[in-house]
Amino acid sequence: MKLDWTGKQRRERNAATGPGDPKRKRGCLGCLGCLGIIVVIIIIAAIASAVGGSNDDDEKKTDDKASSSSSSSEAPKEKVESELPPTEEPKSEEPAPDDPEAAMKKKVNKALKSSNVDKAKFSTYEPSDDSVWITFQIHDAFSKKGMVKGAQLDTAAILDALREAGVPGSKILIEGDVNDAMAFNLAYSPDTINSQNWGSLEPAKVWDLRDSGGIMPEFTN
Repeated sequence: MKLDWTGKQRRERNAATGPGDPKRKRGCLGCLGCLGIIVVIIIIAAIASAVGGSNDDDEKKTDDKASSSSSSSEAPKEKVESELPPTEEPKSEEPAPDDPEAAMKKKVNKALKSSNVDKAKFSTYEPSDDSVWITFQIHDAFSKKGMVKGAQLDTAAILDALREAGVPGSKILIEGDVNDAMAFNLAYSPDTINSQNWGSLEPAKVWDLRDSGGIMPEFTN
């Protein structure tokens, strides 16, 4: 069979059968194109849905994890706080306002501390009496004269402390001891104590203004 290089046979065949329907061809191609677009849209929608679902799951897991972490971090804190012992407030050395006797004792010992004297002892003179007996050790010195003057100054300090704090009882008995032996025993009434500024007096006059009591001769000579 001889090949038709010029297209003569095709033209003759077309003339006999009639030209093809171009609209039909385009219609088929158009349908296929729409179908392809629809398929592509479906695929994109599926991918977007899958990605969105994955992101939602990740966010949900993150939120759950954060919530769990917050709960676990708060629980031990509550446990530790509940296990801690209750804190105790520091105790104050100040006496209660309604305890004048404690305030008086503190002032007397503070006055004696300035001359390096040990704390005084407080007691009642007799069970039936409301007198207060204050005993202190006389501070040692290089001479007897120095010891006497020191004891007089300590007596004045005690009397001033009593005047400031308030005199308890009907009488104050002040005893000075040397080596556990009594050197003097002096009695002062509240009126006498409140009548003087004892620190401004001559040391010897502090003992002279006593209401009663005495001084051992060994301590004066």
